[in-house]
Amino acid sequence: MMCGCHLPAVVNFMKKTYNRDVNVLGKCHIDLGNNQSKEIGILEYSQCGDYSLFQRNLQCQTCSGMMCNDSEVTSCSNIEPVCRYMISMKGVSLKFERSCSTYRTCVEAERNNTFTCNKWRTNGTSCVACCTGNLCNKNDFVGWTNSFVFYVIYTKDAFATADNQNRKFNDYRNTAENISRAMEYEFSNMKGAFKVEYCGLERIAVTFTVYATALAEISKEQLWKNIYETLNTSQRLRNLGFQPRNTELSDITLPERLYIKKCQQTKI
Repeated sequence: MMCGCHLPAVVNFMKKTYNRDVNVLGKCHIDLGNNQSKEIGILEYSQCGDYSLFQRNLQCQTCSGMMCNDSEVTSCSNIEPVCRYMISMKGVSLKFERSCSTYRTCVEAERNNTFTCNKWRTNGTSCVACCTGNLCNKNDFVGWTNSFVFYVIYTKDAFATADNQNRKFNDYRNTAENISRAMEYEFSNMKGAFKVEYCGLERIAVTFTVYATALAEISKEQLWKNIYETLNTSQRLRNLGFQPRNTELSDITLPERLYIKKCQQTKI
């Protein structure tokens, strides 16, 4: 094993911060050049210069919500910077928060997980995790949740009425966006977090993309069933002209189904 700086830095940090001595046994090799090396004790390695245990100018996602935009990034200038990821339950909705923090503050919050992060079915549950590395808190790196993408597809006259059957599709845009907001509202009554985007028209189909994040204990099949039942029973959607009989809920994009595209490609 070649010698490195990280382990000696951890030992120094423990001594300086917590006044604890850490004994590291073992040897490592230093490169002497000309394909030669020398074996020394791991903590004897002294070529680290100003090596820091914590990354300078660490970049963390900083936002509240289900997903962060690429622009929502902060260079953390704290001493001992880490990225923080928090998930909490409010009613049946999952809330997410990503931010900069310091090592000590974040680790203290993690200790509280013993009391706040063990009953996901309870309103007010919250969990905190800390990480190092640029944008390490962008996704759930702990495994508390799973994220899925579904597509709601129906023919372009699915929400047409007798007065607008002959109108061009662009005239449907306001109705379609209202439907996407109504879907998002209805899905908020299910356990998880949901974002719905209206994707436009491709061939004969109006498409919405549903981004869903649910607790790891909820299977993809159960989530699909919950979304399907909501689409078929929502009076709010019916009031907007939404007709479930023309609707298809899919979780895959097959090459032959060219009318399904990503939202950023089909928005008008």
